[in-house]
Amino acid sequence: MLPEKFRLNHTAYAEPRIDEQIWEADTSEHGMECIRSEEILPTLAQMFTVECFVPFFSLSRRFFDTMYGPNYDLNVALDKALLNWIWELDVYYLSTEQLRPETFFGIYRKGT
Repeated sequence: MLPEKFRLNHTAYAEPRIDEQIWEADTSEHGMECIRSEEILPTLAQMFTVECFVPFFSLSRRFFDTMYGPNYDLNVALDKALLNWIWELDVYYLSTEQLRPETFFGIYRKGT
């Protein structure tokens, strides 16, 4: 549903091209994780006391990383409005825990 300008993929192909859907790497044969990411947060919470937890990027990374991020020019009102809307949607999904973070920073202490 995004205009073509925002779907120009800069990294997945030899030359940039417009994606019809957000590109997703095929990791069915060669995964890129050496652990199951869905187990990280529960394991940390079980083994440590959480001093500080800052989640971010439930979905916005897919729009703003090096693949599609260069398509946004924050000097253009539409680009900036779209970026802000996607970011606020991300914040909403994280704050309501409807989506889990793809990235987080945290301070953990050995449990007592």
